[in-house]
Amino acid sequence: MKKLFLILSFMGIILFSSLLFSQNTYVFDLTSNSYSSGTSFYVNDNASNDLDVSSVWTFEAWVYADSYTSGNYPCIMDRRTVFSMYLIPGATGGDYAIRFVARNSSDYIIASVRCDDSGDSPQVMYLDTWYHVAVSRDASGNTRMFINGNLADTSTDSDFNLTASSNAINIGARYWGGYERFLDGALDEVRVSNTTRYTAPFTITVHSHPFEDDSNTLLLFHFDDNNGDDKTPNNYAQNYTFSVYGHNCSYPENYAEWDALNDELPLPVVLSQFTAKYQSGTLSLYWTTQSENGNLGWNIYRGENETAFQNNQTIKINSNLIPGAGTTTETTNYSYTDYFPVVANTTYWYWIESLNSSGMTEIYGPISLSVPPEGSDPGFIPDNQNYFITNFPNPSSGNTGL
Repeated sequence: MKKLFLILSFMGIILFSSLLFSQNTYVFDLTSNSYSSGTSFYVNDNASNDLDVSSVWTFEAWVYADSYTSGNYPCIMDRRTVFSMYLIPGATGGDYAIRFVARNSSDYIIASVRCDDSGDSPQVMYLDTWYHVAVSRDASGNTRMFINGNLADTSTDSDFNLTASSNAINIGARYWGGYERFLDGALDEVRVSNTTRYTAPFTITVHSHPFEDDSNTLLLFHFDDNNGDDKTPNNYAQNYTFSVYGHNCSYPENYAEWDALNDELPLPVVLSQFTAKYQSGTLSLYWTTQSENGNLGWNIYRGENETAFQNNQTIKINSNLIPGAGTTTETTNYSYTDYFPVVANTTYWYWIESLNSSGMTEIYGPISLSVPPEGSDPGFIPDNQNYFITNFPNPSSGNTGL
């Protein structure tokens, strides 16, 4: 995986791209797994039982499913007698869905949220696509499942007050001795928290910033670095001391488990440039893609502050979808003129949205541009500012430069 940071700076009254940095990073590669055998890892609890989360908690991860067969129930995360997060048959039109359940001391399901047709708001999920999956419980007893920030299901079942246990948390599998269920695909940014992270729909895309460690983080696996350790995933943050082990790992055969998946997981869009320009009373936007996969087209949103998009305070400045390039590995350049009125000496913020043929959308930005004061000198230069666009997860490798 690569996290790309695109720095945008003001120079004069023209906003332009100055430099693109790239950083090689990784995902947890499980594409060689079958449902009944494969590789995973697990986290053993400590003597203080700090993995116990009880009444408020959040389990989340970026999930990529390579295959799914009904009745196999491949597992994303599992803690025996406590909870399971696993794949189930999909909502109408989808390849699969996800279910999160609480379990009792006999391993029976006692509470459930899900995103198939039995959920409150079914989410259509496809193979070979990244999804952010989060399940979060608040202090009022509401348990919510979110798929890509969309609220899929809610439960007030008190059995989601998860029981204490000394069992390990399995990542990428359910491993109950002879009963095993492995995920065929990939995982990234796996986080377990002892707090409520989400209570309402939110914005998150593959371009969102990686999760950060805080005082409520029990486990956070970035999978960013590979030092050749065949037993444990690299680069994970935590506030407590736990023991992490690989399951069915051997070196060097399974070294690629922490490696990038390269062309197996194409991004819908690889954006290399997003700029704005104000000249002669006209405000124009320009963006460039290095490749596109099933991109139907674009929408452009404008707001008057940096958080306008997430607070639903933007306007869409294009009346019709701006056609995309579909599927291509060639560079594609786009431009669009903002004909909505602007006010002098005002800063505007822009986001662009790509719509994929699978129904997924991706948000890029924001970038901002300040309209100069009326009658100002043409050489007016606002204060320099930097803006970042982060591509995440980005299952590709190598270096990219402008």
